[in-house]
Amino acid sequence: MEFIGLELFQVRLIRIHILPSRNNFHDDPTFAGYKTGSDLSATMFFSWVNYIYQIADGIPLVVVNEPIFISTGRNSNVRYDSFYPRWAYDQYRAIMNSDSSADRWNYVDLWNIISAAGFSDTALHLSPVGEQKLAAALIQLFRKIAYHERNFAMSDNQTYNEFHIKN
Repeated sequence: MEFIGLELFQVRLIRIHILPSRNNFHDDPTFAGYKTGSDLSATMFFSWVNYIYQIADGIPLVVVNEPIFISTGRNSNVRYDSFYPRWAYDQYRAIMNSDSSADRWNYVDLWNIISAAGFSDTALHLSPVGEQKLAAALIQLFRKIAYHERNFAMSDNQTYNEFHIKN
């Protein structure tokens, strides 16, 4: 992959080597000491989101669940990646969806819009192509929101959760 950068009127060619994320993970399904099926709801503190909404004082906010690396290798039936066993991440997403609806957050879940090829050296870092795809999804979302707010009155019980992003 190559980028051209300008530095004090000098053009330099920078070559970046992107290493593929690991795709094979251990079969340990525990998460932060919790075993499969544990109730993680007490460990998730989303009250800060309500606090941010208070600080924003009417300024539209959108809470975005960013994409994660989804393994297709060994033990991918146990873990999405090196950080998250499937049961724990699925539970987190269910709680986020529930809390965002109950507290009326403008929430969009983009957890799976980037394929494994869109990640670079770790399960946390997107490659330039992955970043472009995420940016395009966010632009699509913000355009839908802007169009909706410009052309329709939002009812008191309506949130942006209804806006879906095409993969």
